[in-house]
Amino acid sequence: MNGGPPLTGSAFTQKYLDGTPVSALFAFSSNLMPPDGPGQYSPAEYVDLIAFILRENGIESSGAPMPTNPVALDKMIVQK
Repeated sequence: MNGGPPLTGSAFTQKYLDGTPVSALFAFSSNLMPPDGPGQYSPAEYVDLIAFILRENGIESSGAPMPTNPVALDKMIVQK
């Protein structure tokens, strides 16, 4: 595989945008991204990355900052 898994489009939508908690995206990104140094960013930077990916997939934020607390992220369910 060249690059990583798709972060937009139908493959991403089917996997993450149908009732998945944001904590799953956080776990994926913080454990596997970037490929040459997973986990090197702060929780806030990973949350910012997740917010960007969600916006690119047509999911707009409520305007409030996304929490970095895993319990709070687990309560946030992604629906398109």
